[in-house]
Amino acid sequence: MKLGRYEIIRTIGRGSMGIVYLAHDPVIDRQVAIKTILTDFLANESRYQEFRKRFLREARTAGKLNHPNILTIYDIGEQENMLFLAMEYIEGQTLKQVLQHDKHLDMDTIFNLLVQIASALTFAHSHAVIHRDIKPENIMLLSDMRSVRIMDFGIAKTSDSKLTKTGVTLGTPSYMSPEQILGREITYKSDIFSLGVLTYELIAGHKPFEASSITSVIYKIIREEPPAIPKQALGDYPGLQPVIMQALAKDPDKRWQTANAFVQALQAEYRPMQKEQDDDIEAMLRSMLDDLPSSQVRATIPIDQEQLQQSTDMPTQTETDFEEVPQAQSIEPARFVYLLAVTSGPMAGQSFPLEPGQEIRIGRAQTEHPHIQILDPTVSRLHCIVLIDSRSGAISIQNCSHTNYTQVNDQRIESQRISENDTVSIGETAFCIEKRPDPSA
Repeated sequence: MKLGRYEIIRTIGRGSMGIVYLAHDPVIDRQVAIKTILTDFLANESRYQEFRKRFLREARTAGKLNHPNILTIYDIGEQENMLFLAMEYIEGQTLKQVLQHDKHLDMDTIFNLLVQIASALTFAHSHAVIHRDIKPENIMLLSDMRSVRIMDFGIAKTSDSKLTKTGVTLGTPSYMSPEQILGREITYKSDIFSLGVLTYELIAGHKPFEASSITSVIYKIIREEPPAIPKQALGDYPGLQPVIMQALAKDPDKRWQTANAFVQALQAEYRPMQKEQDDDIEAMLRSMLDDLPSSQVRATIPIDQEQLQQSTDMPTQTETDFEEVPQAQSIEPARFVYLLAVTSGPMAGQSFPLEPGQEIRIGRAQTEHPHIQILDPTVSRLHCIVLIDSRSGAISIQNCSHTNYTQVNDQRIESQRISENDTVSIGETAFCIEKRPDPSA
């Protein structure tokens, strides 16, 4: 069986919008995922043409999204009134499959997922693309169980599209916003509501709006406030509750302004506990140092009395005085600067400063985001992203290229922590991250 030029290998999934196949692209010689779009609900040719026009327009827009956490759309096709998408094929599990085995993920895992999802949504929203169907089925975890791809941007609606209705409601009721259910204007705030539902579910272990029928679920989403997340689910982080509830506000204007703002507010409530523990340890150490005498330090050493009698050279006292030492002074932590040092390729010998806490995009194209432009034709337009944790100094790198790949020490990676001794290769360019004392400190 073939769809366009693509040779179908086998069925790998079925969804509300159609069937997903594993296929082979003979032109580029790679595996792809083909998703067919069901059109049985369209009663006549005019409605099919309207749907086709909207679908092709929105799929083209979604196909322009180039982000490490968004599944790449390679191609759009049509065969015998069947619309289909050719997409990046990745191995892994959907978040729904993961939650079926373990409903209660640990907080670190939850936040790792949320940061990536929020980054993808904020990026899409900045390009006027709304997903409209954020749910566990549309979030894929790669085989490393840490890297995320959001799928099904193909049914997304561009915010300036006038073709917003086709007689069918897109979206999953449990995760839909009130305005989406009511058929009102959809903005990116609808995705933030859906992300709030997902966040609630990940932490509480169940959805915020649950009922025995779809009608009842819809009523609760429109009319009722979600129940409070159980205290045992929040653990030591009760401040997460109001942050999540703001994302679930019925009024879109009262929700968080961006997906990133929402997740950053969650992180602010999640991190203080660790900070308090660090502060407690630091305070204890300072207290111990402050208690040391300023003029003399005396240490009492127990001496075996029998050995004392047998040796005239042994001191007869049971306390030994040590010479005076100055009172311990507090030491400021060392400050460092980070540099990306190009070691081979057309730009070998050049170095670029890296700002901790910022996503640094590396590739051939010049973008408006913090970036390093590599003038190497073998490097992709957006090849990888480097992030240095502003608190721990941990360095991580994420691959964004689907053709040239990113390698660490000659091993292909998707997302990985690296050290100063690691060599990163993108195309014919190689670089490493150098950590040096800050000369201005």
